Amino acid sequence: MTILAIDTTSQWCSVAIFIDKNNYFYQHELIANTASQRLLDNVQAVLDQAQLRLEDISVFACSQGPGAFTGIRLGIGVSQGLAFAQGKSLIPIASLDGMVAYEWLMRPESFQSDSFMAAIDARMNQIYLCEYQQAKDELPVRNGPIYLQDNVEIRSGKESLLAFECSLYEPFMANFKHVTIGVPHALGIAYQASLINRHQQFDPEDCQPLYVRDKVAKTTLERLQFTRP
Repeated sequence: MTILAIDTTSQWCSVAIFIDKNNYFYQHELIANTASQRLLDNVQAVLDQAQLRLEDISVFACSQGPGAFTGIRLGIGVSQGLAFAQGKSLIPIASLDGMVAYEWLMRPESFQSDSFMAAIDARMNQIYLCEYQQAKDELPVRNGPIYLQDNVEIRSGKESLLAFECSLYEPFMANFKHVTIGVPHALGIAYQASLINRHQQFDPEDCQPLYVRDKVAKTTLERLQFTRP
């Protein structure tokens, strides 16, 4: 099964093709706010690397969030367009699940314990957070939903953390003995999708954003209050 995956939930524009654990290709580019200008070019670049055409893709996958509001919608919208055009399934994968899968695929030695936390900066002094369990030599599995943590100083009770852009929250990071810096990545999204029953159908129309929260920005008054000494 050949999977093309997209993740634009952060400032990285990430596209990957996954065939198996020894045969994959990706374009992972730090482009800040220009993903809408680069995404389709990166899709074509990865197809060229793999010497494939869109018609050769078996299944599409995308990160459904949480993450950057505009980036989530961009990735889902483009993925839906590609999947609809080819008459193929589109598998939605959570961004933290993709981050964990990429780290496990590329650096399995990063995981120091059977259970750990994964976190992504949610801005507004908040963190997207969830817990994972790992059996020996197997991909870690999320234990429960992704939630929004308001109090970044809270103790988790876990020794290990996989984090993206959480360095500003030093009291939170200091709770963990082992901290690994991760990144949302399309290769992790594709790998997660490869583990799903290939006979299961995923209608592209059903792919919906996973925002976790509805409020995506502070009001002007809230920003002024936050910056006052």
